[in-house]
Amino acid sequence: MPRRSYEPSGKAGDGALTILALGCTAGGVAVGLLEGFVSQWFSLFIMFPLMIGITAGSIGAVIVKARNVRMPVIAALIGLVGGVLGQLTVMGDAYMEARSMVGGELGLAEWYELVATAGTSITRGSSKFLVQGVGYHILVAVELVLAGGLGAGIPFVAAREPFCERCRRWYDGHDVLATIDGEKDQLTATKRVLETGDYARALRDGKPVSGQRALLFNVLRCTQCPTADAQLTVKLRVTTKKGEEKVTNQWKSMVTASELGALRAAAPTQSS
Repeated sequence: MPRRSYEPSGKAGDGALTILALGCTAGGVAVGLLEGFVSQWFSLFIMFPLMIGITAGSIGAVIVKARNVRMPVIAALIGLVGGVLGQLTVMGDAYMEARSMVGGELGLAEWYELVATAGTSITRGSSKFLVQGVGYHILVAVELVLAGGLGAGIPFVAAREPFCERCRRWYDGHDVLATIDGEKDQLTATKRVLETGDYARALRDGKPVSGQRALLFNVLRCTQCPTADAQLTVKLRVTTKKGEEKVTNQWKSMVTASELGALRAAAPTQSS
């Protein structure tokens, strides 16, 4: 059987999207207001948009899991809006402060052009750089992209994780079935066999770990539903000379219950 990617069902719990929208927006705007207040004394520029995006996205991911949202694109769009609104809140706060200083006779576009022309200084070590004009527009765009990108990406990844539609729960079983040699020739041969769909053979043909590279056969499954498909991920673990381990995904596919059973049968003879 060819490789099969997990496909989210596109469903969500009752009222989940409303709660998701409120959570992401509230999180982004709250950090935006905090940044607007703190920026009276200092500004961390890129760090603040990162905080806004991470907050909006993390709140979104928590709600995705709690309310069973299996709609990655919608979750990402909602997180994007939350992150962008949070960053715009910072600009809105600065605009309102400037407007109050001139008695309210200042339009938003006019204020922005004045700020862009005057520019803002960025401190790096003992040096200061003035960013103005086109450079300022680029800086604002980068901040919006960072806030919105993180706000979108975190809940998107959460909503794409496998969910058991029968049990109505996220997959919660993590197993390492086997570890085999991961040298380059063995890695190539293993991936070639995996592409044929004979996953058990990939384990049987594997060799014991002999060096610094190892292939880990990881399974993510629903512990309450033995007949549900599981997700098989083959990871490459490389141990550096300093003893540090670096792990990267090399191959991933959904497998049936019978294929998982064959893998388990083959694993004891090759695991190490």
